[in-house]
Amino acid sequence: MEISYLFKYANHDSLFTRAKQADIVFFVKRMPTKEMYDSLKIDKANLWVVGTKNFGVNSGLYYNYLGENYCEQETSMESGYLEANNELRDYVG
Repeated sequence: MEISYLFKYANHDSLFTRAKQADIVFFVKRMPTKEMYDSLKIDKANLWVVGTKNFGVNSGLYYNYLGENYCEQETSMESGYLEANNELRDYVG
């Protein structure tokens, strides 16, 4: 198995070459767009998108609460993240 990793891929010279040669591409971005994936010009069957993980503005409040119904606490994601993840899920398949 051979793994290639790019931390700052936006302006990296070998991004397209690596993506084209890869059997599988895992792509992670805070607020990704379909255009980012289209720019890689690879088969969507080879693309795995790791969606944004967002646990709200301040989830520390929930971690520090040890009272009744601790496991039933919920927080709302920041605006836009759920929609972006759902759009990309539908796009990539």
